[in-house]
Amino acid sequence: MGVAMTRFLFAWELGANYGHLARDIPVAIKLRNKGHQVLFAVRDTKAAAELLGRQCFPYVQAPFCITPPRLARPPANYAELLVAEGWGSPLTLLGMVKG
Repeated sequence: MGVAMTRFLFAWELGANYGHLARDIPVAIKLRNKGHQVLFAVRDTKAAAELLGRQCFPYVQAPFCITPPRLARPPANYAELLVAEGWGSPLTLLGMVKG
């Protein structure tokens, strides 16, 4: 009987551009080459199609708030960044997770 392989989920729920995906792809390739299953949950499916499609990695849309709250000033810390992304409202967060 073979060794059970692990499933890995790379989640990209905050941020923009290609930095998150570009940094994770080499790690994901090594994991896949060792027989593990790899899945990406991405914020930007266009970026995922460009970068992950080349490597044939599967991906799904990560939950995100379509209409995040407007803050009076830029976020000063990580907690405020999460609030600015809609994570400060239990109902909004529930909708993102279940949606």
